[in-house]
Amino acid sequence: MSLENAKDNLKEFGKELGLEGLEFDENNTCILGIDDEFSLHLTYEPNSKRLYLYSPLLDG
Repeated sequence: MSLENAKDNLKEFGKELGLEGLEFDENNTCILGIDDEFSLHLTYEPNSKRLYLYSPLLDG
């Protein structure tokens, strides 16, 4: 997957959630906060050309 494809997927995902304008930051990551307790991370990894979706389980 190319970075452009990942950006398009992120935009479409945002539209489905009613969150227009989602973008990756300088680390190719977009973090969505949910209920101030849960976060969903979307990260594009250019070396493997993969888009990862994950959530940290423990904080600190």
